Amino acid sequence: MVPPSLRSLFVHSVERITILPRTITPFSYVTSVSWTKENMMRNSPNDRISEKGYVPFLANKSLSYFSDSVMLANEMNRYHFLDKRPQYEFYLNSLQRAKRFAKWIKNEDSDKIALICKAYSCSAKEAKLYLPLLSDTQIRQIQEQQQTGGLDNGRKKSGRGKSQTQ
Repeated sequence: MVPPSLRSLFVHSVERITILPRTITPFSYVTSVSWTKENMMRNSPNDRISEKGYVPFLANKSLSYFSDSVMLANEMNRYHFLDKRPQYEFYLNSLQRAKRFAKWIKNEDSDKIALICKAYSCSAKEAKLYLPLLSDTQIRQIQEQQQTGGLDNGRKKSGRGKSQTQ
């Protein structure tokens, strides 16, 4: 009997128990519909588990960064109520083969929010509330207070690994 904590790692078949590879991520599906063109949902040991690994939101967002696939991503956003397999196969059969890799857009204020979190020992949610209340000069002051500066706080290492002050 497989313990409940490990059940998701196993696929039960009539002949044997097979361990699924852990290398399949939601972005593996995006690579398969855009570059390799392999149907990961139909050519797997267990189609139901493969279908659960597909995250339509991540696929739509990943494909929306490119001019040749943005309209298809918009179409799938319109039909969000479809099951995962039809959405996946729509991309698989509609997209032309091309490498599509893009960095996700990062929130500009995330560095400032991390700085406020560290300075005031608060959560990111609270830091977002504090951000509009602080001026740019106040944020620069917080940044200067947080800087440690230099290599190893102004100390340099001697030849034997012990640190000495300058």
